[in-house]
Amino acid sequence: MNISNIFEHQVQLLADRVRRLESSHGADQASYEWIRKQVSSELINKSRPEVASAALGELGCEHAGERLKDMLTHCSEHFYFEDRVLSAIAVPVAFRMKAPANNQIEISEGERRNLTTLAAMARNVTGSRNMVFDSHLYDGKGLYCCSAKRLLGRLQHLEKGILSPEVGPTKRVINAQSEPAWQMLYLLGVQVTDVEGGRVVNDENSQRRLGNWTYHAEWALSQCNKVLSDRGITAQAQAHGFWYLSRGIQEGEDKIRGHRLKSLLANFDQGVRGVKFHYVHESVEFQVRLMIVSQPMTVEFQWKLMGDESLDGFCKELAHSILQVIPDGSALVVQQIEMYDYRNLAHQHGLSWMLGAMQ
Repeated sequence: MNISNIFEHQVQLLADRVRRLESSHGADQASYEWIRKQVSSELINKSRPEVASAALGELGCEHAGERLKDMLTHCSEHFYFEDRVLSAIAVPVAFRMKAPANNQIEISEGERRNLTTLAAMARNVTGSRNMVFDSHLYDGKGLYCCSAKRLLGRLQHLEKGILSPEVGPTKRVINAQSEPAWQMLYLLGVQVTDVEGGRVVNDENSQRRLGNWTYHAEWALSQCNKVLSDRGITAQAQAHGFWYLSRGIQEGEDKIRGHRLKSLLANFDQGVRGVKFHYVHESVEFQVRLMIVSQPMTVEFQWKLMGDESLDGFCKELAHSILQVIPDGSALVVQQIEMYDYRNLAHQHGLSWMLGAMQ
């Protein structure tokens, strides 16, 4: 059997096993374990999951294909050993740091005392064997693009208490600015659980209880030593939950768009005649274009849709932002329109299609 035939055989075998698992509605534990081991091994030992990707292509839009996607996500953040499971935790924190223009302060780590407390509280809430947080700060892209092998290496170091190793995702450095924009940062941690135990961090009950302690994630940034020791610095932080890695990145990237939309509206000249909101869904570009119009000015805001996110997520955040920032009765129009009408409105209001600003 040549290499090509071996590869095709592996693809077919994986696809058949996934279909078998789907036909049992997930109850075939033997198939589940076989698929998990195959997918996990490929993620860790190869630069990309070639067999799993080819099997996804064969499964197409079947429900079995969605089950394999879920397994790929699971194996990219949960790593199984004979005696334990290491799971990657992400806590998204929206952050901005203001300082005079001549202040060159920067931070790349959170304050460890609060991170230690956060880990202890999370360990108690979830019944984990252990929980340890990295003190480095990360962005969503760095975590998303980190290979399973490098991520596992980072988690193993954290489990051993090595908080500043070389292996793992690239850390993020944040500079203070005179007019800072919100940025989404992520705290990375490892959860250690029994193989037969439940991974319950994303469950609603755990989320409710963990939410009582995420202020320690905020304090780890806003009250770190560099911020507190410089009277010219002010910092704001807002945590957005405590999640397994992929869900944490999804939540963080969703929430940062909301922060930026609120900032835009807060600094938008609303005039005295009210504000109109027109938006168009560009499905091919996976984004929403939002035109905000008042008598003094017109601007455009682009909302990138993440993963399987629908238009509902944008509409919900827009409504929330308007409620928080726009005075009652000042939102004259909030409507979805077609691209033809959007382009005409943009032209009428002097909006540059390329720049998204008044000319």
